[in-house]
Amino acid sequence: MKIKYEYTIIMALFLSNISYAKNVTNDDEKSEKELVELNKQCEIAREKKLKPLREDLVKQCVTEQRNSNDYCTYYYSTYGDAIFHANGTVQPRMFHDLPECLKAFNYSNSNI
Repeated sequence: MKIKYEYTIIMALFLSNISYAKNVTNDDEKSEKELVELNKQCEIAREKKLKPLREDLVKQCVTEQRNSNDYCTYYYSTYGDAIFHANGTVQPRMFHDLPECLKAFNYSNSNI
């Protein structure tokens, strides 16, 4: 009789841990999906700001430097991204201070 009682307690603890783990996993997945969505919104907002700047630079490159449009488009495709310098410093990416990006940044820091 004592063995059945101990077995029941062990099984109850085991099952409660499984359900707890599922709840924690679901919360983590939910917050991860939300963070991915916020980062996506940030990138869309950044691209809206960067696209006209890149187009102007490509036009300048084609007209003033007489390069092909494909070359200039490729050359300026990463304009606005972070730049890592040889001395170890980093120039931050452009437009990371948009409200959408700050919201994603604050959300990621609050869920550490």
